[in-house]
Amino acid sequence: ETLRMIYIMTYADINSVNDKTWTEWRGELLKFLYEKTKIALEGGNISRFKEEKLNVLMETVRKSFKEEDFVFLDYYFTNFSTDYHIENTAEGCIEEIRALIDNKKNIMEIVHEDSDHFDLKVFTKDAQGLFSKITGIITSQGMNIVSGDIHTGADGQVIDKFRISKYFNNV
Repeated sequence: ETLRMIYIMTYADINSVNDKTWTEWRGELLKFLYEKTKIALEGGNISRFKEEKLNVLMETVRKSFKEEDFVFLDYYFTNFSTDYHIENTAEGCIEEIRALIDNKKNIMEIVHEDSDHFDLKVFTKDAQGLFSKITGIITSQGMNIVSGDIHTGADGQVIDKFRISKYFNNV
C-alpha cells in the first residue's frame, strides 16, 4: 500500500511542475520501477516476472502474423535478450518483425514523438564503431540524447533506440 502511494505521489509531483514535465517516457520509467520494486518487496522472483511478461508479449505478437511468418518470430525472440523484449511494446515488436520479413537492412526513422522528445530507431547490421558514428552524427547536429537502448542480437542485428530532446544546443 505504501509503495502504491509513493507511486501515485511521484506521478502527482512530476505532473504538477508544468504541463510539459510529465511525458510518456517518464511514465514508462516510473511504472517499470514500481513493478520491479513491488516484486522485490513481496519477495517475488524477478526472473519469473520477466518470463511471464515475455510469454504474454510473445502471444500478443504471434496473433498479428500468419503461420508462415512464425520463423521470423522465432528468430526475433531468440536472437535478442529477454530484457530487450520486455522493455519493448507489442507494437514495437510487430514493427521490427515486419522489417525483418521485408528484409529491410538499414533503417533510421523517427518512431514516436511527443511535445519534448522524439524517438529515433536504427535497424541495421553491426559494424566496428557503429555506436560512436550514430551518436556522433546526432550530437554534431546539436541534438541532445536523453536516453538510449542499444541492442545487438546474437547474429549482429542491431536495433538501437535513442530518445532525443527537441531542445537542441547550437554547436
